Formats: sequence, structure tokens, C-alpha cells
Amino acid sequence: YGRSSDLQMNIAMKGKELRRDIEHSFVGALQAGTAGNATTARQLTSAQNQIDASTTSTAGSNRAFTETLLLGTLQSVYEAGGDPNQIQVTPSHSVTVANFAASAGRNRDFGTGTKIVQSVDLYVSPFGECSVVPNRFLQSNTALVLDTEYWSRAVLRPMQTIVLAKSGDSDKRQMLTELTLVCENDKASGLIEALTA
Repeated sequence: YGRSSDLQMNIAMKGKELRRDIEHSFVGALQAGTAGNATTARQLTSAQNQIDASTTSTAGSNRAFTETLLLGTLQSVYEAGGDPNQIQVTPSHSVTVANFAASAGRNRDFGTGTKIVQSVDLYVSPFGECSVVPNRFLQSNTALVLDTEYWSRAVLRPMQTIVLAKSGDSDKRQMLTELTLVCENDKASGLIEALTA
């Protein structure tokens, strides 16, 4: 009821699922990547594994996500030549970033009326302005500081739906794509690792 084709609805749902899997492989799977061979499939390299160690903040054990860590990583990226414009954080770390604004001496525009605002969409540091983007697929102990100008998706085969041989009354489809995540400058972005969730 309310739709003309169950097949088209299922294709749309599986397409969304495939796009979520792709985003997870970009930032959540921590894949090292492999060129593949006759018996092993190719794998793309996740964002965290493409960022230079000189712009990575790591520690021996997990620690709290603090503004000091964020500023240190922003400074490392800026000194390496990057102009970071996006900070990707987990949902729990987005709450932490929102609480940065509650620090002593900060000015906040609470607006008027009955709306309570407890979010940070733009973080302004000495190294520029960065949008703050919660990412549910990001590894729980990491945060990314990105110069998005140097990131892209290279597509070898675009997403497509292929009709497979019919078997009885059923209709079969195959959905596929082949792509990879491209980092054009590994020092233009930063990574904060070893964070508590």
C-alpha cells in the first residue's frame, strides 16, 4: 500500500545501505588497504591510515577529548601547510565540543525565546574556522581534523544495478560500485587518536 513497486523500494533501501557501508569503510573500518591479487580482493585505505604521523596526536592509553588536544592538532596541521576547515567527531565527542563553549570567559549567543541551544556548528581557532560535524560512523576513540580540499572519492565503476537471471517468479538484482578514498596531501589533515568514548 502506498508504493507501486516493492522491487524499487528494496533497491532504494539497499542503495542507502551500500552508501552507509562505504562511509563506514572511509572513516570507521580503519583499513590499511591492499592492492589485491588473484586470490585477495582490493581494499581501500581508510582516512585515518592516510594521515601523516606528524599531524597525529596519539597516546599510550585512552584519554579524554579536550580543547587542548584539538588546538594542538589544529596547530600541527596548520604548521604542516594545511588549512583545516572541518572537524569530524563522534556523537559523544560532539557533546564534549559543545561543552567547550561553557568554559569561563566565553561569549555565547543564547538568542531569545524558549529555545535552548547546546551545539557548536563552527569552531573558530587561531588557525581558522572549522565546521564541527558529528559522524556516527567514526571510530569511537578518534576525531578527524580535515582540510576537505585535499580529500576526494575516486570512482572506477559508478554505483549500478544489474539485472540477474530470473529464477521462477523472483526478480534478482545486483548492486555494485568500485571506488576509493583519495588523500591528496597527507599533512593537510590531522587525527586525534586514543580518546575515551
